[in-house]
Amino acid sequence: MNSCKAFNTFCYIYGRYVIITSLRKISPDVAEVYRQYFDQSVVYNVDWAPSIVCTGCLLKLNQWAKGEIDCMPFGVPMIWMNFDLHDANQCYACVNYVFGTNRNKARSLLYKPTKFAPLPLPHSEHIPIPKRLCPTEQVSLTCETVGESSGSVYEPSNVTAGCNHIEISQNRLDIMTRRLKLSQRVNSFSPINSNLWC
Repeated sequence: MNSCKAFNTFCYIYGRYVIITSLRKISPDVAEVYRQYFDQSVVYNVDWAPSIVCTGCLLKLNQWAKGEIDCMPFGVPMIWMNFDLHDANQCYACVNYVFGTNRNKARSLLYKPTKFAPLPLPHSEHIPIPKRLCPTEQVSLTCETVGESSGSVYEPSNVTAGCNHIEISQNRLDIMTRRLKLSQRVNSFSPINSNLWC
């Protein structure tokens, strides 16, 4: 079994520990803006990736969607990958153990990447800032606090429930190639500066 109950203490987008009051479910609107910004789809209802985001990422995505900011602080989000059997040495939640962490301790946490969950990467010449949405395409994001009931199941329309595949775009393939160190120009496992904002 590859599940780890601690995954939903981390932000799906940033990979940072999220205190309970800042947890939000990933709504279809959030998933759509995520897809437009990062050129990849959110993976839903799997036991090897979080199903929540933090209010900080939600705010930045909302500001970008409205044209209030140019970019997120990173161009590649956390990329969660499936693993067949739970291995504490390769599980992001186990390697970055946060049990008992409070708001003050969370600010000083240093996150370690794993083979199945590399850390986000900042924008660079290889990871350009995405084109801003046209005014007619702008979306106002809605969010749902974790624990609230919802009448809809957040699943992408082209993926059936229980399916664990991840759609691969050319951009995502390029990113994965760099993270496998097939390119000498990008250091794939360097954590980004948490204060990096465009």
